[in-house]
Amino acid sequence: MTPENQGPPHVPQTALTDAQLEQYVSQRTNALLDANRQLQQQVQQLAGREKTLCESEEPYRMLFEQTAVGFGLVGIDGRFLNVNQKFCEMLDFTRDQLLKKTWADITHPAHLTSSITGNRQMVSGVVPTFVTDKQYVRQDGSAFWVHITVSLIRASDGQPKYFVLVAEDITLRKDAQDRLAWSEQRLQSILDHTTAVIYIKEPSGRYELINRRYEELFHITNQQIAGRTDFEVFPHELAQKLRANDVRVIETRLPWEV
Repeated sequence: MTPENQGPPHVPQTALTDAQLEQYVSQRTNALLDANRQLQQQVQQLAGREKTLCESEEPYRMLFEQTAVGFGLVGIDGRFLNVNQKFCEMLDFTRDQLLKKTWADITHPAHLTSSITGNRQMVSGVVPTFVTDKQYVRQDGSAFWVHITVSLIRASDGQPKYFVLVAEDITLRKDAQDRLAWSEQRLQSILDHTTAVIYIKEPSGRYELINRRYEELFHITNQQIAGRTDFEVFPHELAQKLRANDVRVIETRLPWEV
């Protein structure tokens, strides 16, 4: 028990000599000094533990704040518990603004149902992680594409604690994919409106695409032949001839016509 918990010191009822009083005061002083030293040691120990904890957390804090992707901690109720600066920049919200919102508040309505399903599957234990491409909505109402990975963190007793969200802005990638798809559609349209039989193959002989005239002539669709070789589609003898023609074109770099 420390001196401050002992109450006022007990003063003897009988008269004390000067020597006895001096001894009594000395004992009490030493007891107070010992208690003070113990208190200082406890404070130093706590400070040391706090410093160690801060040092151990610093790399994670730096990773959280300085990474090039958006990070967020989300409560089971859907509200943001913490977000990093990159996540704020992606959505054009301040940290304080986002901490008053839920993940549903920033999700495009077209992707809300699938996201709810993914979260429910994690909570019920069907899947440990939910990965998808979806659209978020910025503060100004504009939508943009993100690739998200959501993991559920559970307590030691298995109960859900919170979600860890990682979001990457893939708007540029999506735009490039859309332009490529449009370009392929335009190419396919051009090929389909010619009377010639046209196909595109890899050097290995695997088909990439064929036009409509090819489909009509050989009774096979673009989807059925894509990724396959002549030997997987036609009789062996015909496949050998077609492959020989391909090899001739590759070696001579000259077109072949029938």
